[in-house]
Amino acid sequence: NSASVTVRTGAGGAESGDITVASAIASSGLGASGKTLTLIAHDDIILNAAISGDYNLDLQAATGAVTQNSTINMTGTLTIAVNDSLTLDENVTGTTTNISVAGAGNTFTLTSGDTLTSTGALTITADAMDISGAVTATSQTVTLKPTTASTTISVGTNAATSTLALTDTELDNISSSTVVIGATS
Repeated sequence: NSASVTVRTGAGGAESGDITVASAIASSGLGASGKTLTLIAHDDIILNAAISGDYNLDLQAATGAVTQNSTINMTGTLTIAVNDSLTLDENVTGTTTNISVAGAGNTFTLTSGDTLTSTGALTITADAMDISGAVTATSQTVTLKPTTASTTISVGTNAATSTLALTDTELDNISSSTVVIGATS
């Protein structure tokens, strides 16, 4: 099939508006150009099975979180946008990867022993980050920036809770040609 697919839930009805991936989603031969699997949940997206393929993946949890219990392995662009904290506790691979954690004070977490890999540019936007796993973007740029423009950034130490604090250990977990911390806009 050469078409993109969008699955969307709303706020109406007796259910919470979650999307749960209960069986693996895999495809090949589609080519990432212009083909996207988009999951837009009113509340949470729960990944209980692996998602992989040569297409783009766009995960949007409007008022909730993405719970990742299985791997994500995409050869296309990977976009994850949540309005709650986000924990990646399985391996994640994408070509160009954009992770956005909206909401003041919400946290992006990559758990120890897991890897976030991007073969293209990688951007993580969150007011707080816990990068205990490995971030790999060989010969690419990794950008770490706060969601809230007024958030103070602390590099090298674990500072106050209202600060985007990136410790030496967390920065050592990043392998890329360039690391950009903060944003100009």
